[in-house]
Amino acid sequence: MTEAITNLFLRLHETIGASGYGIFSAIVTAALCILIIPRTTDLMVDSAAGLAGKYLGNEKRTLVINLSTNTPEFFSMIVAFFMLRLGGIGNPLGSNLANLYLMFLLAPLWVVLLWKIKGEGEKVSAFFALVKKEKKLVLWHVLAGLMLYLLATFTLWVTTGEDKLGGIFGGNVNQVGKIWLMSGALLCTGAVFFFLAAEVQLKKDRRELFSDIDDEGQNPSWMGLFVGMAGLIIACSVMNALFVSWENVYSTFLTGILGAAVFTGLQYFLGALVTSLPEMTVATRNFRRLSSPDLNTALGSASYSNMSNVGIAGIGALIAWILTCLGFNLIP
Repeated sequence: MTEAITNLFLRLHETIGASGYGIFSAIVTAALCILIIPRTTDLMVDSAAGLAGKYLGNEKRTLVINLSTNTPEFFSMIVAFFMLRLGGIGNPLGSNLANLYLMFLLAPLWVVLLWKIKGEGEKVSAFFALVKKEKKLVLWHVLAGLMLYLLATFTLWVTTGEDKLGGIFGGNVNQVGKIWLMSGALLCTGAVFFFLAAEVQLKKDRRELFSDIDDEGQNPSWMGLFVGMAGLIIACSVMNALFVSWENVYSTFLTGILGAAVFTGLQYFLGALVTSLPEMTVATRNFRRLSSPDLNTALGSASYSNMSNVGIAGIGALIAWILTCLGFNLIP
């Protein structure tokens, strides 16, 4: 499906030219960012959270909510693998960077700004009082998110040779191979287990953070879950096709900005931003509720999502290792 969409986009470029195709690309990207991916993800997240509360208990909802918001990254990576593109692993790993500035900076600033505009100064005061009261919880999530981001950046270098920290790991090198891919899978798996072990201790100390979160709008629906998933698969197919078409159409320009692995760079920066917007929706919704459990859920939109992104990348590295063992040639 993605190859057919890519060919359609390339034929459209031949018809309307580079400038016209640039406008078309901007419209499609905006639709994916603002409308399609956030709405389909919201549908799936609310359905999954409702099902978790119904069948697994309230304490599992925080984990399920934040795992569900990472399904765009997962589907984007899987669609890329169907195209034999290793660069798809850059999406979940790049989302670890997007999560930091979206959930720890932009989401709370946006909520405070809205309260200021509406003249709800008492809510602003209550929000800062809550953050001060829960400073240890905030620090726990920020440190976890940062550590997982650094590991994700190292994992990207291990698996693809792409170094997004300015050469700290040795620069961009072509090192894709079975040993590197398996190393990436093991690194990611270890990070997930370490995070979950730390989360167990947090649950022991603060059980109410996971049992008392607001369940408004979380309707248990298998239909909503599957419709949301189907919508995301289609949206991710369109996004990947768009990136491949850009790689062909704007190769010289994008290489100057992103380096030789254009598709990986697009996934790491732009694709990750697009697929991280649902987490920002969850974060802003929970910041507004001004309670410790919902603050934990909001902050978890970064830390938990970073953990699940690392897990997704680990699955991706394992898939890439299997494909390489079977003789497939993966393109960065």
